[in-house]
Amino acid sequence: MPDRPLQPRTAPPGSATTLTPGVDPHDLWIDAVAPTLGLAIDPTHRPGVRQYLQLASTMAERVMGWKPEAHDDPAPVFRPVAPEDLAGSESER
Repeated sequence: MPDRPLQPRTAPPGSATTLTPGVDPHDLWIDAVAPTLGLAIDPTHRPGVRQYLQLASTMAERVMGWKPEAHDDPAPVFRPVAPEDLAGSESER
């Protein structure tokens, strides 16, 4: 995790993606992507969708902002286990 507070990314001035002051970029994303995906966002659900996108953005910023060091090991290979296969392993832990 970064030791500094995360700062939102902004587009360079004059670019096609320059953000409009006072407009939540998540609302712009909802307006652009929902129709593309064929989703109809009910106006009563929009605040919750926006809140989730804000949360997801924060998590993505943290992940993308992390710089692995030479001593950081990658995770081991994930091998899924069916729940029924875990029943007998409780005593092995």
